[in-house]
Amino acid sequence: MAPLVLVPAALQRKKSQAYELSCHEVDARPNPVLAYQLKRSFHLDLPPFDDYSGLDGGGSDLAGYFTLIASTVAPLGWQVSHEAWIAHFSFEKLVMYADLGRPGTDEEVLGHPVLGALVQAHEYESRPLPSELERPDAFDRPDLFPVMDADFFQLRVLAHAGAGNSLTVEGPPGTGKSQTIVNLIAQAVASNKTVLFVSEKRAALDVVHRRLEECGLDQLCLELHSHRAQRKSLVEDLSNALEFACGSAPHGASTTDFRRRSALRERLDEHVRQVHQPRGAAGLTAFWVHGELARLSATPTVEARLPFPAHAVDGQQEEEMREALRAIQATELWDRAPMHPWRDAEPPAPFIVIGTQLEASLRELIDGLENLLRLRDQVEVSLGASLAPTAANDLERVMSVLRVIAGARDLVRPLSQTGIVPDDLSRAARTICARLLELVDGTDLLDAYRVEHVRWWRGLSPGRWRALWRLQRALKRRLRWREALAVLTAAHAYRSALRSIAEPTEETVGPPGDGRARGASIAEECISSVVVWLGTCLLDETSGELPVDTVLRLLRRPDAVTADAHSLLGSLSAARERIGDSLRVLDDLFPHGVDGAKPTAIPFSELLARASVWHQHLDSLDEWRQFKNALKHAQDFDLGVFLEAARTAGLPGTELERAFVKCLRLAWLRETYQEAPALLNFDPHNHERAIREFSELDRRLVNSARRLVLRSAHDRQEPARVAANHLSAR
Repeated sequence: MAPLVLVPAALQRKKSQAYELSCHEVDARPNPVLAYQLKRSFHLDLPPFDDYSGLDGGGSDLAGYFTLIASTVAPLGWQVSHEAWIAHFSFEKLVMYADLGRPGTDEEVLGHPVLGALVQAHEYESRPLPSELERPDAFDRPDLFPVMDADFFQLRVLAHAGAGNSLTVEGPPGTGKSQTIVNLIAQAVASNKTVLFVSEKRAALDVVHRRLEECGLDQLCLELHSHRAQRKSLVEDLSNALEFACGSAPHGASTTDFRRRSALRERLDEHVRQVHQPRGAAGLTAFWVHGELARLSATPTVEARLPFPAHAVDGQQEEEMREALRAIQATELWDRAPMHPWRDAEPPAPFIVIGTQLEASLRELIDGLENLLRLRDQVEVSLGASLAPTAANDLERVMSVLRVIAGARDLVRPLSQTGIVPDDLSRAARTICARLLELVDGTDLLDAYRVEHVRWWRGLSPGRWRALWRLQRALKRRLRWREALAVLTAAHAYRSALRSIAEPTEETVGPPGDGRARGASIAEECISSVVVWLGTCLLDETSGELPVDTVLRLLRRPDAVTADAHSLLGSLSAARERIGDSLRVLDDLFPHGVDGAKPTAIPFSELLARASVWHQHLDSLDEWRQFKNALKHAQDFDLGVFLEAARTAGLPGTELERAFVKCLRLAWLRETYQEAPALLNFDPHNHERAIREFSELDRRLVNSARRLVLRSAHDRQEPARVAANHLSAR
């Protein structure tokens, strides 16, 4: 079934009332689709509807029309059903369909310059744009200025249309297609042309009409779509267009405004070019870098002067650097590294390779250090605290002293037989210094040695060598220069003491009845000189002087002290041999020392505590090795300076990568500002003022362009009409 007559109707409902069906307009029309199909398929023409519609002033006679149609289709076996239906009937495309079916249409299409190119019958020959329209400022003149904002590419569309070219403009929603259409319509109207704007969708028509209304150009429009295509609405729009008058002629914009706008735009565009110009090996822009820094605003800033130019870092190099930092973060040891038990170690291989040997070495070291601590206490008790070893590198010195003490019994036994005790210092002094008196035959030797031979260049004098020979023969042993001087100094001190006793002075005479105290004081001075001499004679230059308290112990108990020294020497030698291999393992494991100190220089107690900690945390050696390898890998990319600055700043490990990116971006900006003075001297306040002035000028020129379009339409003998529906294409 197909309807015969179409009557526009409206179905409305007011509040809670029932729906009301009413005739939307008085005019009815026959079904054009049915008439076309009967004509094409059955060569059957429907009778004209105007004689029965009542539009000529008479009454409508639908029943008579239906009767006539029934007699027309009766030979086909069809009949007319008297029914009324409410539905949506759309037949707008039928007109185009009928046009394509007309005789000669194919030839017209092939010969048309645009349609022929669309069906690829021939190439489209476009007209080239004038060279002056290729510049962005080419449209800064009254006859080409748009009525709506447009960028350079949209302005080129206007230029092509003005040159008479046919073109297709594509773009996603929101890219300014409707604005371009409005500018095209305004440009055509200003050129005394009539425009037909066709769209399949009503929404597009409404958008363009709304924008024309915003520009004040809606009075130039004649809407021929939807309900506006009705005869009554068409007559009203035509009446309004005929009554349109522009009034007084508007004034156009001055050329000064256009020149000022061009200058402002060039200034603003130059800043945009500088901000968006790719720079460096990575092709970054200042705009993008500022955006990155804004995103990293919460990331701590590490003040590090990178050893490479930021502009030289390309995208691949930056990714490799960031990957190296991510490897450090993955170990999760950055924050715990200063307190890690293996913080100074550099393991040469994984634990599975060196673990067994290292564990055995640490166990041996712990046992050896515990034994050394016990031996240290024994040395302190037997020989004095000053001879007790404190670290492994101190063992050789202590053992050298012990060797001397162990072999000094024959030298000190004659002196010790006097029974040196604090209560009998005078007798001890006389006995010890008697031998020194035998050495000094007068004062010539002492005075000559002290006065004439104390300077180093006196060593070239034969007299000095003769004096040394005399001392060696008297003591029956070889002497070095320092030992000889000590012997003579002790003898001189003793002679001075005797002289003081024989000839009292104010310095040596004590209170009445205090003669014993005076003599004891002088004797103690003598003993001190002798003890110093003895300590000097016993040791060589590399071992230094024997401590006074040790010499006194040796003088009091020579047999016991030398025996203890001999025993301790053997024990210390065995203990040193025991920990030797373990210390060499530690030297290889800690090539730069532990907290800056070699393992042999660390005190026994501290080294024992560290060795115990290392032994307990053997399972964490591999994670430390991975951390050290990650640090070395990062240093291969010259990130050592950044890592050092990050450590100094206390940067958390989770922020390493982001902090480096921020540091790199800041360095990139500093280099960019040095080579781009326009960015370095950028004044934001002046820039904002230029933007405001440009916007104000642009609005003024847009309004002027709109007035010129209205002026052009007003000056025509008939109002300009802008049609907007494909039905009017006929």
